[in-house]
Amino acid sequence: TRREGKQIYYSLSSNAVLEVLGVLYKSYCK
Repeated sequence: TRREGKQIYYSLSSNAVLEVLGVLYKSYCK
């Protein structure tokens, strides 16, 4: 359904955001 698609989309985007934040955090904390 449409609602499930939104949940999947948000979980994927949040995972991507966490990955980006992790990379930025590592690069800033050298």
